[in-house]
Parts: sequence; C-alpha cells; structure tokens
Amino acid sequence: MEDSLPPEDRLPREDACSMDEFNERLPAQPPEETRKSGSRKLLRRLVTAAIAVAALSLAANQIDPLASRAEAKIPVMHEDPILQPTEPAEVSSEPPVTTQVPTTEVPTTEIPTTEVPTTEVPTTEVPTTEPEEDEFPELDNLDPDWDGDYSWSTEGPELYIRFARKEDENYSYLVRGAAWDTYDPGGRLVSSGPGISYDSASNTLYLNDCSLAVLDVNLMGNGFTIELSGDNEISSVSIWGAGYGGSLKLIGDGTLRVENGIGLNAEDSGSCLMIGRGVTLETYGVMVLDSTLDEPIWLSKYLTVKGGQVGELLEEDGSSSGTAIVTEDGELATNITIEPIT
Repeated sequence: MEDSLPPEDRLPREDACSMDEFNERLPAQPPEETRKSGSRKLLRRLVTAAIAVAALSLAANQIDPLASRAEAKIPVMHEDPILQPTEPAEVSSEPPVTTQVPTTEVPTTEIPTTEVPTTEVPTTEVPTTEPEEDEFPELDNLDPDWDGDYSWSTEGPELYIRFARKEDENYSYLVRGAAWDTYDPGGRLVSSGPGISYDSASNTLYLNDCSLAVLDVNLMGNGFTIELSGDNEISSVSIWGAGYGGSLKLIGDGTLRVENGIGLNAEDSGSCLMIGRGVTLETYGVMVLDSTLDEPIWLSKYLTVKGGQVGELLEEDGSSSGTAIVTEDGELATNITIEPIT
C-alpha cells in the first residue's frame, strides 16, 4: 500500500528522525465534528464498495436470483425491492386542493293539464221481458143478474154456477137463483168443492187442480172470471147469456183441459170469450153463438193458437152460425191448444 503522506512530508529513509520530530511533522488533527463527518463519508464509501464487490461476484458466477426462485417454484409477484430500490414518495405538507363542481339548477317546466270533456252516454232503457197487462175488451152488464131482471119465468132469479163430478148424481151450486128451487130440487147449495171456490165480490171462480164432469154458468154477467192455477180437467163447459150477459174470462197461469169443448151461447147479448196471456187451454173445440159483438172471441197477443184460427163457423149453405176456432175450411177445429208464446 502506498504511503498516505504527501510527497513534501516524506522523509528520506536515510534521514530517519526521532519519534518526536516525526510527530511534529504530522499535519494537525481536524476538529472532532470534522472527524465525524469524514467517518460517515468513509463508511458510506465502504458500504458502496462492498455492494459493488458483491455485484461483481454475482455477475462473475452468473447467479440469477430470480431463476433460482423459479426453480424453487416460489411465485414472483413483483420484482425484488432490494434490487429495485425506490425513492420515498415526497409528502406534500400543503392541504389537498378540492375542486368544487358548480351545480346547475335545471328549470322545471310545468306541463299544462288539459281537461278532457266527459261525454255523457245516453242510457237506453231496455224493455223488460215481462209482458204488459192484457187490455181486455170493455163490456156492459158486468155484474150477475142478482135481481132476476132477465129471468124468463116468474119463479125468481135464474142465475147460477153449478158443477158436478163424475161420481155425483146431482149438481152442486156455488150460486143458485130462487127459480132453481123449483127447477132442480135435487141440487144443493155449497160454499166450495174440491179445488173449486167462488168469490162474489170479484165475481171470480177459482180452479186449482180441479177435476169436474160438468161446469155450467148462467146469467153471471160479462164480468164473470175463472182464475186457473195448477192442472185442471173438465169434461164440458157451458155459458149462457140469456139476453143479458154471460161472458167468460180465463186468467191465471194454470192449465185447463176440456174434453168436449167450450160452448158460449150469448142468446143475443154482448157476451164474449176472453183468454188471458198466462193460460194454457187444450180443448176439443171453442164456439160462441148469437153474440152481438163483432169479435166475440178475444185472445191475448201473448198467446199462440195451434190447430186452428179464430173465424166464422160456416153452415152447409155458407151462412155463419157463430164465431169459433176453425180450420182453414171454416169447420170447427177439434184439437186445439192455446198457450203462451215462448
């Protein structure tokens, strides 16, 4: 190693001097702080030199530390911080600058509301399926001949309502004029019978599931009514007007079967056979004789006729003998059904 003394301070070896003289020639020691600073600089140089020597040694031996890690199957997530030293981030002492974004107020546009006019839909009244009430013909002499003004004899009033069942030998009278005490002493006056009764206030005979052989009515006026309910059977029905009035009005919702037909003899009175909308009538024939009315048979418009039609009953010479339910040839129809239209 070379002498660290400067050339001017070197002494020839032949001119060796004593230790004291040598010490006097040495340069003065620097101050303590200067010495410490120099020591630190020397230490850094030594460390730097050591790192350089190590790097040269690794290069000389061709040692790859990353390759050795790969052989050991150690996953390398990033480069070794020892080999890649990074400078520490410079921390600013100033507060972070925040930029306030100005808010823009969006104006709201009010959408005008348009009032839609309401159109009132006219309501159409739907007609009810219930048929209207029948408008029966207006007739005179509605009440029975209670006083006997139209009697043909001097025995008293001749009006009556009488019936007989098949097993009866005599008539039963619901209404019996005094004359019949003489003409039919075997008959008896009753208030009602099986399925049959009479209301004098309304001049109505009620039939309810009634079965009779004969029903005869005389001088009961043009307001006489039979109200039907249930299933009723009568062999024959005869009505007499006797110059006063002997009409028959059938109403109700029952059925009436008449085996031998209905015969109304007005006897020169304004009598009529009237059938209301709810009635079902099955009969051999229907006939009205000697009525002063132009239309002595009146049917509700809510009824239908099967087996014939209302017309003139013709004699062999072509003359009219009355009004009836007839065939197309003008003969009496013998198989008739009159029933409500469905």
